Amino acid sequence: MALAVSVHRQPQQSSRVRPCTYDTGMSMEKKSSCQSSSTPPTAESKSSSAPATTTTITRPSWLLSTIADLDERMKAIEAINSEEDSPEDTFAQRAESYYRKRPQLLSLLQDLYNAYLSLSDRYLRGLVKRKRNRVKQSPSQLSFGGLSDQDDGEIDSEAESTLSYQKPPSTPGSIKMSVDMLIAELVMKNVEHDLLLHEVNMMECRRGESSRKMELQENLLEVLESERMILLSQNSALGYQVAALVEENRVLATESELMKTRAEELARCVWKIREEGCVGELSSKIDELQGRIFGLEEKNKEYFDEIVRKGMQFEWDTRHRERSPLGCFEFEKWKLKRERAAIRKSIEYKKAGAGKKKKVVKWWAKVKNMDIFKCGISPTCGQ
Repeated sequence: MALAVSVHRQPQQSSRVRPCTYDTGMSMEKKSSCQSSSTPPTAESKSSSAPATTTTITRPSWLLSTIADLDERMKAIEAINSEEDSPEDTFAQRAESYYRKRPQLLSLLQDLYNAYLSLSDRYLRGLVKRKRNRVKQSPSQLSFGGLSDQDDGEIDSEAESTLSYQKPPSTPGSIKMSVDMLIAELVMKNVEHDLLLHEVNMMECRRGESSRKMELQENLLEVLESERMILLSQNSALGYQVAALVEENRVLATESELMKTRAEELARCVWKIREEGCVGELSSKIDELQGRIFGLEEKNKEYFDEIVRKGMQFEWDTRHRERSPLGCFEFEKWKLKRERAAIRKSIEYKKAGAGKKKKVVKWWAKVKNMDIFKCGISPTCGQ
């Protein structure tokens, strides 16, 4: 934003000095040409041109230095603007321009505003000072060519400003001064207007950024709300699954209890079957033992019949032995064997003990030791 400072000088009479516009964006050559064009005539020309003469004012050093400083700073701002116009700015460059160059622009704008106010105040005070000198002195004694740093010191030491300055009585000079003051106020109002416009633009930019941020936050809030609804639906689905799993677990628990009872019943059945198997085995063993006992009884009966038959044969043999002469020796032999068998049986009885079984064994040993054919084969056995 370029600030234009218009300085209008009103001469003492009806003659006017051509205004010079100081644009902050123009170069020093244009400023020097403007200075040369806006330089009013000297006091000598005034004295030669009667009442309507133009005074020559030499610009003080502080004004020139201020203008030069503003020119340098505006060149720096123009360089910044030329850099900002490039479309290939990165995010870092934009951030740098926002956080580093933007405060520089604001500080420069504030300095320009303060410098403009001070310049206008000094200009108006200088006009008032020169007006007072013109009133006190004659036109022949006026000399504006010698304005120097001493005048600057007098202007700087002036305590009043345009805001506190009271207008003198209504004279043509005071009217011109009021016009100059109105122009200065108009310029100040323009500067204030430009500043307010700049602030409004900055506020609009900030409002746009805040609106974008609010839109982003609203979008983020909508996304979070949708995620929350999705999570709630997932949570409800998981709740249903948990309820189904709990019900299934309860059913499985009842089934496990039923299986336990069935397993107990099966165990009882198996135990009964085993007991029945043992009883069957015992009954089969008993039957087997009974069969063996019956077989032994049959054998015993056969043996008894054989013994009876042999006894009868023995008696018959004894009868015939008594008749034959060789029977005596056989009889003695049989008697000796009988004694030996009796001794052996007594030993066995002592070892085995008393009992039916031992008796059977004793009886069976007696039968085994019996010599059925004591007589041998002789022609008399058949008689």
